[in-house]
Amino acid sequence: MLVPEGMQELLGKYKHHSKNNLDKVDEPSLDLQLQESDEIRMGKELFDKNQELSHLHGEDLQGLALEELQRLETLLERGLHRVRRTKDERFEKLIASLHQKLINLNSNGKRPRTECDNLVINAEDQGQSSDSVICSCNSGPSPEDDCSDTSLRLALPFN
Repeated sequence: MLVPEGMQELLGKYKHHSKNNLDKVDEPSLDLQLQESDEIRMGKELFDKNQELSHLHGEDLQGLALEELQRLETLLERGLHRVRRTKDERFEKLIASLHQKLINLNSNGKRPRTECDNLVINAEDQGQSSDSVICSCNSGPSPEDDCSDTSLRLALPFN
């Protein structure tokens, strides 16, 4: 069978391209190679970070050189300093907030609850009446007696 010249040329190009494409199937594409190298790099980075984290937790320190131990110590000291600073800031905010509440209570004419008030409340919670708990709390000299003592008498309720 006689094949026209244009058709032979077309078949030649097809065979040439298909042969080249078969060779390319064996070698991965550039994108795939980049993706695989990124995956390998990120896997190694993840391993290194996990190892560093375990070192920061005090694990697997036996094989570390002195310089690496000093670097870890510096990292831990910096972290501890940040923790202390944050804790101090939170305590200062809490103290300022409580101080402001105390000022607001005093300006509204209310007095803050004292230990004596807490004792009466606790006694009532335990089934005692407030009459059975006598509590004399003194924040200043008594009008009747300038030499008054602070006293507390606890008694069982009368049945």
